[in-house]
Amino acid sequence: MTASARQWIFDFHDATGCPIALVGNPEVLSAIRENDQQFSRIGLRTEVKGDKASADVDRLISIHWPAAAESLNGAAIKVIKERGHLRALKKQLLLARDISPTFDSPLEAFQAAHTKLVRDYAL
Repeated sequence: MTASARQWIFDFHDATGCPIALVGNPEVLSAIRENDQQFSRIGLRTEVKGDKASADVDRLISIHWPAAAESLNGAAIKVIKERGHLRALKKQLLLARDISPTFDSPLEAFQAAHTKLVRDYAL
Protein backbone atom coordinates (compact mmCIF):
# COMPACT_ATOMS: atom_id res chain seq x y z
CA MET A 1 0.00 0.00 0.00
CA THR A 2 1.49 3.32 -1.03
CA ALA A 3 1.93 6.23 1.35
CA SER A 4 -0.80 8.20 -0.42
CA ALA A 5 -3.18 5.22 -0.19
CA ARG A 6 -2.55 4.94 3.54
CA GLN A 7 -3.10 8.67 3.93
CA TRP A 8 -6.39 8.41 2.02
CA ILE A 9 -7.58 5.69 4.43
CA PHE A 10 -6.76 7.82 7.46
CA ASP A 11 -8.35 10.92 5.89
CA PHE A 12 -11.47 8.91 5.08
CA HIS A 13 -11.66 7.68 8.67
CA ASP A 14 -11.19 11.21 10.04
CA ALA A 15 -13.89 12.63 7.76
CA THR A 16 -16.48 9.89 8.28
CA GLY A 17 -15.68 8.23 11.60
CA CYS A 18 -16.02 4.92 9.77
CA PRO A 19 -13.89 2.19 11.37
CA ILE A 20 -11.16 0.80 9.14
CA ALA A 21 -9.86 -2.76 9.28
CA LEU A 22 -6.71 -3.70 7.42
CA VAL A 23 -6.94 -7.46 7.20
CA GLY A 24 -4.30 -9.81 5.90
CA ASN A 25 -1.51 -7.29 5.40
CA PRO A 26 0.71 -7.29 8.47
CA GLU A 27 3.47 -5.50 6.54
CA VAL A 28 1.26 -2.37 6.37
CA LEU A 29 1.80 -1.90 10.09
CA SER A 30 5.52 -1.38 9.50
CA ALA A 31 4.79 1.37 6.99
CA ILE A 32 2.24 3.00 9.31
CA ARG A 33 4.74 2.84 12.17
CA GLU A 34 7.09 5.09 10.15
CA ASN A 35 4.54 7.95 10.20
CA ASP A 36 3.89 9.32 13.71
CA GLN A 37 0.52 10.85 12.78
CA GLN A 38 -0.76 7.61 11.29
CA PHE A 39 0.72 5.41 13.98
CA SER A 40 -0.88 7.42 16.78
CA ARG A 41 -4.30 6.95 15.16
CA ILE A 42 -4.35 3.18 14.83
CA GLY A 43 -6.26 1.09 17.31
CA LEU A 44 -6.62 -2.60 17.89
CA ARG A 45 -4.44 -5.27 16.39
CA THR A 46 -5.51 -8.90 16.25
CA GLU A 47 -3.10 -11.68 15.35
CA VAL A 48 -4.64 -14.58 13.50
CA LYS A 49 -1.67 -16.81 14.23
CA GLY A 50 -2.15 -16.94 18.00
CA ASP A 51 -4.63 -18.57 20.35
CA LYS A 52 -7.64 -17.64 18.23
CA ALA A 53 -6.27 -19.47 15.20
CA SER A 54 -8.34 -22.61 15.73
CA ALA A 55 -11.64 -20.69 15.86
CA ASP A 56 -10.70 -18.72 12.73
CA VAL A 57 -9.82 -21.93 10.89
CA ASP A 58 -13.03 -23.64 11.97
CA ARG A 59 -15.08 -20.72 10.72
CA LEU A 60 -13.32 -20.54 7.35
CA ILE A 61 -13.64 -24.28 6.77
CA SER A 62 -17.32 -24.21 7.74
CA ILE A 63 -17.92 -21.49 5.16
CA HIS A 64 -15.96 -22.94 2.25
CA TRP A 65 -15.91 -26.71 2.76
CA PRO A 66 -18.05 -27.81 5.72
CA ALA A 67 -17.92 -31.49 4.77
CA ALA A 68 -14.18 -31.49 5.42
CA ALA A 69 -14.29 -29.76 8.80
CA GLU A 70 -13.29 -32.75 10.94
CA SER A 71 -10.31 -33.82 8.85
CA LEU A 72 -8.59 -30.54 8.00
CA ASN A 73 -8.21 -28.55 11.20
CA GLY A 74 -4.60 -29.47 12.04
CA ALA A 75 -3.30 -29.01 8.50
CA ALA A 76 -5.27 -25.80 8.07
CA ILE A 77 -3.76 -24.30 11.22
CA LYS A 78 -0.29 -24.92 9.76
CA VAL A 79 -1.29 -22.93 6.66
CA ILE A 80 -2.48 -19.86 8.57
CA LYS A 81 0.72 -19.72 10.58
CA GLU A 82 2.64 -19.08 7.36
CA ARG A 83 2.65 -16.19 4.89
CA GLY A 84 -0.78 -15.32 3.56
CA HIS A 85 -2.54 -16.49 6.72
CA LEU A 86 -6.33 -16.83 6.22
CA ARG A 87 -6.16 -15.65 2.60
CA ALA A 88 -3.77 -18.50 1.79
CA LEU A 89 -6.00 -20.96 3.62
CA LYS A 90 -9.08 -19.85 1.72
CA LYS A 91 -7.30 -20.31 -1.61
CA GLN A 92 -6.10 -23.76 -0.59
CA LEU A 93 -9.53 -24.80 0.70
CA LEU A 94 -11.27 -23.77 -2.51
CA LEU A 95 -8.75 -25.60 -4.68
CA ALA A 96 -8.86 -28.71 -2.47
CA ARG A 97 -12.65 -28.75 -2.57
CA ASP A 98 -12.58 -28.51 -6.37
CA ILE A 99 -10.10 -31.36 -6.81
CA SER A 100 -11.44 -33.52 -3.97
CA PRO A 101 -13.46 -35.93 -6.17
CA THR A 102 -10.18 -37.39 -7.42
CA PHE A 103 -8.87 -38.13 -3.91
CA ASP A 104 -9.83 -40.60 -1.18
CA SER A 105 -10.14 -38.01 1.60
CA PRO A 106 -10.41 -34.27 2.12
CA LEU A 107 -6.98 -34.29 3.77
CA GLU A 108 -5.38 -35.86 0.68
CA ALA A 109 -7.07 -33.23 -1.51
CA PHE A 110 -5.89 -30.48 0.84
CA GLN A 111 -2.32 -31.77 0.72
CA ALA A 112 -2.47 -32.02 -3.09
CA ALA A 113 -3.80 -28.47 -3.31
CA HIS A 114 -0.85 -27.35 -1.21
CA THR A 115 1.58 -28.78 -3.77
CA LYS A 116 -0.24 -27.06 -6.65
CA LEU A 117 -0.08 -23.61 -5.03
CA VAL A 118 3.03 -21.46 -4.70
CA ARG A 119 4.17 -22.16 -1.18
CA ASP A 120 7.59 -21.87 0.43
CA TYR A 121 6.94 -24.31 3.25
CA ALA A 122 6.01 -27.96 3.62
CA LEU A 123 2.66 -28.99 4.99
